[in-house]
Amino acid sequence: MSAETTMMGIFLLLACTLIVLLLSSKINLPTIIGFFVTGIIIGPSGLNLFNYEQVSLVAEFGLILLMFTIGLEISLKKLLEMKKLVLIGGGLQIILTTLFVWVVLSAFGIPSNTAFLLGLMVSASSTAIVLNIYQNNGQIDTRHGKLLLAILISQDIAVIPIMLMLPMIAGTGAGVMASLFTLGTNMIALLVVMLVALVVVPKILEVVVSRRNRELFIISVMTICIGIAWVLSLADVSMSLGAFLAGVAIAGSEYNHEVIGIIMPIRDMMTGIFFISVGMMLSVAVMMENIVLILILVGLLILAKTVIATAAGWIAGATAGTAIIGGLSLAHIGEFSFVLGSSGLSLGILTDGIYQIFLAVAIISMTIAPFAVNAAPKISQRIVHAATHGKGGASISFSTESPASKLEEEGGPVIVVGFGPAGRYVVRALKHVGREYIILEMNHETVAEERRNGEHILYGDASLEPVLQHAGIRHTRTLVITISDSSAAESIALMARRLNPWTTIITRARYTTESSTLFKLGVDEVIADEREAGLAMARRVFANENVPAQDLEQYVLDVRGEMFAEREKVLIQKVIDSKVQKISSSLAPSSKSEFVHIAVSPDSEAAGKALADLHLRKRFHVSVVSLHHASGEVILTPDGTKVLMPEDMLVLSGKHEDLERVKEVFGDGVHVDDEILKRE
Repeated sequence: MSAETTMMGIFLLLACTLIVLLLSSKINLPTIIGFFVTGIIIGPSGLNLFNYEQVSLVAEFGLILLMFTIGLEISLKKLLEMKKLVLIGGGLQIILTTLFVWVVLSAFGIPSNTAFLLGLMVSASSTAIVLNIYQNNGQIDTRHGKLLLAILISQDIAVIPIMLMLPMIAGTGAGVMASLFTLGTNMIALLVVMLVALVVVPKILEVVVSRRNRELFIISVMTICIGIAWVLSLADVSMSLGAFLAGVAIAGSEYNHEVIGIIMPIRDMMTGIFFISVGMMLSVAVMMENIVLILILVGLLILAKTVIATAAGWIAGATAGTAIIGGLSLAHIGEFSFVLGSSGLSLGILTDGIYQIFLAVAIISMTIAPFAVNAAPKISQRIVHAATHGKGGASISFSTESPASKLEEEGGPVIVVGFGPAGRYVVRALKHVGREYIILEMNHETVAEERRNGEHILYGDASLEPVLQHAGIRHTRTLVITISDSSAAESIALMARRLNPWTTIITRARYTTESSTLFKLGVDEVIADEREAGLAMARRVFANENVPAQDLEQYVLDVRGEMFAEREKVLIQKVIDSKVQKISSSLAPSSKSEFVHIAVSPDSEAAGKALADLHLRKRFHVSVVSLHHASGEVILTPDGTKVLMPEDMLVLSGKHEDLERVKEVFGDGVHVDDEILKRE
C-alpha cells in the first residue's frame, strides 16, 4: 500500500468519525455510540471503506493504552482500602453472573465450555464508561462510586487468571493435571514479574523525573508500558493484559496521575479507533436476522446483571440504595469482554455465529450504559422510596446535592500550585489560620524533601486534568496559582475553570498586562508582581515623605479600583461576545442557563443577610456570579460570608424558571435581561 493510499485511508477514517461525532454531540448522544456507528458505517456492513485488518493494528494499540490507563487506577493501597467490597462484592458478582449465564445457555444446548466463557465475558462491565462518567460528575468518592470502583477493579483483576485458563477451557491442554500445573506455573511467573515491576518501575520513574525532562518522562512511560506487555506476551499473555499489569505496576507510585494526564489525548483517540473496530466487526445482516433474539438477550442481560450486582453489593455491606445504583450502572458488557472473546474465537471456544450475536448484544448494552449510569441514582431513589413508603417504613434520604452546592457549604482543602517563595508564604498563612491545603509541585526534589517534613504535597503538572482531579479540584473553594510562568498559569486556570466553575481562582502574574488574559480564562483575582511591588514601594515613599495615612489608603483603593474595573470590563465583554448563554454554559452545569441582574430591596429577605444563610443554590439551583456593592466594589464569585445590603446588585446564573422563583428573596429587585446587558 502506497503512502498516499495510507494517508487517504487515515483521512477518510478520521473524517467519517468527525462527522458522526458532530452529529451525535448535537443530539447529546455519548461518544461511544458515535464510535460504534462510525465502525458500522465504514466497515464491511456499511460503505466497506475499510476491513477490520486495516485498522486492527491501531485498534490493538488503542486497547493497549486503554488497559494501561485502567491499570493505573488500581493501586495496592486502593485494593486494601476496599478489600471487603472487592473480594465479596466483586467476587460474588463475577461468580454469580458466570454461573447464571452458564446454566441458562447450557440448558439451551450451548456447549458447556462455550457457555462458561460467555458467562465470564458477560460478567465484565466497562471500566472506561463508568469511571469516565463518575470522574466527570465528581462522584467517584461517593458511596456508590466506591462500590462501583471496587467491583470494576475486581472484574479487571479477574481477567488475569481467566486469560491463563483459556487453553484449559478450550480443552487444548494435555490433561487436567497438566493444565493445572501450567496454569499454576504461569500464575507464579506472572506474580514474579509483577513483584519485580512493582519494585523497579517506581524507582525508574523516580530517576527519570529527577531529570525534569518531559519528553524523557513520556518516552519512559511508553517504554515501560510496551516493554512489560511484550515480555508477558512471550509467555502467551495478551499484549492488552500485559499493558494492564504495567499500569498496575505504576499505580503504586506517586506519578500515576501525571502519567494518565500525559497519555490521555493519544489514548482517547486510539481507544476511539478500537471501539470503531468493534463496530466494524459487527455483521449488520446477522444482527437483523436475529434482532428479536438479540433484544431479548439484551433485556435479560440488563435484568440479570442488575439483580446480581445489586445483591452482591448489598451482601458486601452497601445500603439498598447504593447497591441498586451499583447494579444499574454495571448492567452492560465491558471492553475486557472483547479481549476474552477474540481469544476464545481464535481458540475455537466460540463460533463466528455466536460471537456475532455476542457483539450485537455487547454493542447495544454499551450504547445503553451511559444513560443507565446517569439515571441510576434517580431510579434507585424511586425504588427505595416506593419500597419503604409502601410498607409504612421510614423514608430513606438521598443526597442529591450537586458538587457546587456541596462546595458552597463544605469546601475542600485549598489547592496551592507551586511551592516556591510565593507558595511557601501562602501555605504559611493557611497554617496560621488552621486551613487545610494541598500543594502541587513539579520539582521532584522539593516534593521528596517537603514530604519528609510532613507537608501535604503531591508531584504533578496542575494543567493536567487527572492531577487536578486527584488534588480535589471539584470540591475546593480556592485554587491559588503561585508560579510565575504566565503560559503555565493560563493552562492551569483554563483546566481548573472547566473542571470546577464554582471555585475561586487566584493567580500570580509577573506583569499587569497579563491580567486581562487571565480574567478572560476565568481567573477571579490576579496578583501582578509589578503592581504589588509598586504599591509596596509607594507605601515606603509615602511613609518617608510623611504623607497622611488616609492619602496612602485612598491611593491603594484607587489602584485596586482600576483592577476591579478591568475585571468587570472583561466580564461584561464576555457576556456581550457570547450573548450570555455561552458564558453561562461554562459557569453553570446547565447549557440552558442565563444571566440576570437582581437588586436587593431594603425590605426583602436577603437584606442584611450573608449569602450562605440564603442557600440560593440549594433552594433555587442558581449561582452567584458576582456581587456589586452600592459603594462600587465588585466581587466575582463571592463566598458565603459576604453580607448583602440594600441596593446591592447580584449577577445570578441559572435556568429561567429558577431565576423567576428566586426573585421572592430579593423583593422588588430589578431584573436586567439580555437586552439590557447588551446596551451596557
